[in-house]
Amino acid sequence: MTSPLEHADWFGRFVDDALSRADALEARVRAGLGDLDDDPDEYGVRRSMAEDWIERSARERGLAFGVAAPDGTLDVASLACDAHASGFLVTLRHEVELALEVAVAFGRDLHDAPPRRREVAALFLALTLTEAEPAAMEALGDTPRKVRRALRDVGERLAGRLDASRVHPPWTLSGARASATRRLCDVALDLHERWAGKARVAGRMEAMATDACLAAVEAMAGVAWADGEFAPEERALIEERIALSGFSRAERRGALKTLAAPRSPAAIAADLSDDPRNGRFVLQQVVLECHADGVVDPSESAYVVELAEALGLSAVEVEQVEGDIAAFYARHAEHLGRSPAASAMRSLVDRTTDRIGRAVRSNSAHLVQEIRETKDLSRLLLKAGRGEAWTPDERERAKAQLLDICRTVPALAIFALPGGGLLLPVLIKVLPFNVLPSAFAAGPDGDKG
Repeated sequence: MTSPLEHADWFGRFVDDALSRADALEARVRAGLGDLDDDPDEYGVRRSMAEDWIERSARERGLAFGVAAPDGTLDVASLACDAHASGFLVTLRHEVELALEVAVAFGRDLHDAPPRRREVAALFLALTLTEAEPAAMEALGDTPRKVRRALRDVGERLAGRLDASRVHPPWTLSGARASATRRLCDVALDLHERWAGKARVAGRMEAMATDACLAAVEAMAGVAWADGEFAPEERALIEERIALSGFSRAERRGALKTLAAPRSPAAIAADLSDDPRNGRFVLQQVVLECHADGVVDPSESAYVVELAEALGLSAVEVEQVEGDIAAFYARHAEHLGRSPAASAMRSLVDRTTDRIGRAVRSNSAHLVQEIRETKDLSRLLLKAGRGEAWTPDERERAKAQLLDICRTVPALAIFALPGGGLLLPVLIKVLPFNVLPSAFAAGPDGDKG
């Protein structure tokens, strides 16, 4: 059996395989955003919806954290690839599907395959071009033959980057993937909002916003300096990330200069646009950096607090960033056990579990009383205590009611935030009673919390 990467049209086939799942992808977006047909077809509204979806889907897929959730639709065992290439293909599958989901949020029909193939070709061609080759965008046209040629070009570039990436440390590759996803989503948003032909996409590619990725690098250097010493191994990892982040030569030079004397969090934040996604992205990367070795120095924690304040993020939003990462790992711990970000994620699970545990212990009497007074939940828990199985509807009702109770406790405000329901497995471990069945923590993918 040969690897799919050895075929000249491997990336085009990869895109076609994702498009064959059009019904599932469209259903996923509609379940998260509601009936898109009822929304006004105004691009300002569509872009806002697409941004919301990107935030959610990138977290659920692990792309926001530089790792990839397991993908049951991709038979990795049959790919005849080594572990490095298989991991690359799983990540790429998530990226292609996220790009198609953005198209759905903008009202595109995934069953109309030719324009969707062209859009994916444009996105990945823009992201894989070197700065010396902007004219290569001219190869993309409306004809199937030109689109196929562009997809082949992308496949060659991606295969080359896969081979080159083998020499880089896994942790650095993880951070670079998060930056690549950020850039992919920015280009996808712009493409669908302003699509006016290849020249417009090429222009966007050259002017593509990299401020969040540059800010993340400088903030990572800032947290590395927080204890007064920038270890050589820390510097080497950040330098590797700069090399892999797709910056222009001038941007790389500027980023490298910041390593010697990173600016204050306030100065870093001042350079970012007012897009709230930028602040969350930077904070996510710095939080993961802090936890990379499984130990967080008090000076690093203080830096994160200062950075969050400078970015206009509340303490609860910082908890949400940490909780998002912890919840993702808790859900996919077996799959992610050897991932580049595993140690950081395990550290965040411990930190989040400890925080939730303290809040539960401090409010245990209130929580138990609320559960007793919630008749439906009490009945369901009693049923489970007798060894009777819940129906799927009953399990979802119980989860929703427990979340509602948590939202009445200020110390558990994290559960009131979008995606808070994903932390239920962490909560259940520390609840002061043992009547909750293990199935309570299990839920279908796409739990909105």
